[in-house]
Amino acid sequence: ARDGVRNNQPVEMTNILLPTSGRTEFLIVGGPAGEYTFKTREINMGPAGDPHPETVLGTVVSSGKAEKKVALPQEYPQLTDLRDVEICCARTFDFSETPDGNTFCINNTHTDMSIVNTRVRIGCVEEWTINNCSAENHSFHHHQLQFQVISVNGEEVPFTGWQDTVVVPYRAVDKDNPTGRCKCDADGNCYDCTCPSADDPHGQVVVRIPYTNPVIEGKAVYHCHIGEHEDNGMMHIIDMSKDAGKCEAGTPSALNRLQIPTKERALCKPPSKDSHHAHLTSETNS
Repeated sequence: ARDGVRNNQPVEMTNILLPTSGRTEFLIVGGPAGEYTFKTREINMGPAGDPHPETVLGTVVSSGKAEKKVALPQEYPQLTDLRDVEICCARTFDFSETPDGNTFCINNTHTDMSIVNTRVRIGCVEEWTINNCSAENHSFHHHQLQFQVISVNGEEVPFTGWQDTVVVPYRAVDKDNPTGRCKCDADGNCYDCTCPSADDPHGQVVVRIPYTNPVIEGKAVYHCHIGEHEDNGMMHIIDMSKDAGKCEAGTPSALNRLQIPTKERALCKPPSKDSHHAHLTSETNS
């Protein structure tokens, strides 16, 4: 299961990439008698990201007589594959930050609790393209519902279930792409970033979101689920109602982002002293 939603089929994995505040449930088959380490692997969060070295979480001890294997579950929930559903709207959201990594933006703007950034109609399914225009990983999270990941870095993702968090990979210059992405110095300060594009989709995640359950009516938030990032601007307000248009533009518009140069879309400026920047400190309405 991912984020409390069971998969629609068995998924065999040797390791699990767990986003910040993501949850997973898994079955393991015990090995021969002995001790086994349960650990996180070292994670490369990008040249501007925080270090996450390999860490041992615990030790699993296998002992006693060998037991007969328990059969895997045979029945799985029948979830709707949202790739087959007609969408009401397609939107683009660009995650960016200042070169020093202290201030964060969505579509060039910070959190402002006095503004509704996105309005959606209950009953609709929307397709959102989340672009990482920075040199460190982000984690996309949407309150009140789960979504289906359609593609990551331009590669289609097989449909195995829904989730409410997903890693949005960092975008930075590497040996295969010496130009056109973020440029970073040895201290992790990154500049001249661009957003993913059709020609270079690295750092892009496409999701389909079902705004179909009437219980979600009202305001909520979507944001990066890394605490420092959401607390410093990378969070927007969404209003879900039966009266909204099928594809309202929002503030700022998430409909016309592709008409803006990718380097301009990657800009994030510190908020002015008289701005209404604020943040939520708890998972209200999660």
